[in-house]
Amino acid sequence: MVQAYHAVPVSVEYEDADNGRPTDHEGSALLGSGTSGVGIAKSEVQKEGHATLTSSVGNLANTIIGSGMLTFPRALASSGIIPGMLTCAFCGAVSAFSLYLLSTCGRHAPHRRSSFFAIATLTFPRAAVFFDAAIAIKCFGVSISYLIIIKSLLPNVVASLYHDLSSPDTNPPAWALSGRIWISLVMVVLVPLSYLRRLDSLRHTSYIALFSCAYLVLIVVLCYFRPIEGMTPPGEVHLIKFTPSFLSTFPIQVFAFTCAQNLFPIYNELKSNSQKRMNIVIGTAIGSTTLTYEIIAVFGYLTFGSHVSANIIAMYPSTSLFIAVGQLAIAILVIFSYPLQVHPCRNCLDKVFHFESA
Repeated sequence: MVQAYHAVPVSVEYEDADNGRPTDHEGSALLGSGTSGVGIAKSEVQKEGHATLTSSVGNLANTIIGSGMLTFPRALASSGIIPGMLTCAFCGAVSAFSLYLLSTCGRHAPHRRSSFFAIATLTFPRAAVFFDAAIAIKCFGVSISYLIIIKSLLPNVVASLYHDLSSPDTNPPAWALSGRIWISLVMVVLVPLSYLRRLDSLRHTSYIALFSCAYLVLIVVLCYFRPIEGMTPPGEVHLIKFTPSFLSTFPIQVFAFTCAQNLFPIYNELKSNSQKRMNIVIGTAIGSTTLTYEIIAVFGYLTFGSHVSANIIAMYPSTSLFIAVGQLAIAILVIFSYPLQVHPCRNCLDKVFHFESA
């Protein structure tokens, strides 16, 4: 129906969610001004996603992988190699299935406006704001923990690199060992990254973080075949041996696959976001991270046995430049994981603050 330009309709006509649904414009909220599931006005211009499979897999994998992977050898020590590998694979499979269910639910939301708020509005409209509030609090807590890790880790990394590159008897200047200075310098980089509108804009930092993760895998594997002088001697290795600490290490494996907060942004931004392409993104990201966890867990446990600690990288002597660079890689991994927590936190807070108008 064609309307005159001077006519102002009382109600706006909407298109169906599966037939050429338009999306938001740059002036709207992060996830749109009305993601309640009823539809988007026809007058808006349709805007498709531009993210590739590679960038989507990179961002999702970087969301999954964090400093928690350093505890996986300890998880194997608490149960044995076989149960530890099975529980890791089980957690990955459950996480992949949950992401598949979320992507399926996303198809019922307005076109490229999928979010937890939009899905919750279709099921529990009055409680939708509480879902986003819970996710925002969770992401905020994780991002703060990343900053704490960065503040405590970078001075040690600087000290190790300084000793390895100069002389063991030479200490770095006092300012270089100040956690406050380093966290301030890091925030100069993180603040602009945290304000990027699209998750796909973080693809390059995700690639750097994943490269850092690959370097850590290289350290664990090479140090098993060629131990470094000064390493802790290995303890007993068991195929199956459950200990009381298994009750505390199993939840670590479960939460190591947490990434659902970024599933909907990836789904919205992926070019041709069919279920088949989403399955490729989910399967590749979960599969690669599961393999990474398994390699670090098995080789780390075989290297130190029952003597392995909760932080595998701390078991290697930092007197080696090879290990010192690995500590720097952990810092880089954590630094570039921070924006991936801030982005969903912003999205959820946006819906909380605009709840009355949504």
